[in-house]
Amino acid sequence: MFYDYCELADGTQVGYSERLHDGSVEVVAELPIYEGFKTARFTLPAMLCTFNDGFSDNELNDLSTFVRNNSQLIFRFSDEVSKDYA
Repeated sequence: MFYDYCELADGTQVGYSERLHDGSVEVVAELPIYEGFKTARFTLPAMLCTFNDGFSDNELNDLSTFVRNNSQLIFRFSDEVSKDYA
């Protein structure tokens, strides 16, 4: 399950998962486009892009920077929802 984190100025929606069994958190970014969605997934704390469908290299770099800069807050929110469903 993913929870809303924010919407960026270009309409990209960013969400996060609860803390996974290995301690990581998945972050997903989706941008609605005419044909459907551009989608990217990242895994924290490794900061790996595990999936990209439609984002350019420049867009992906910007998203990576955003996720890295917000990782502490995303972890905090993820821990909070993990407690709620434990």
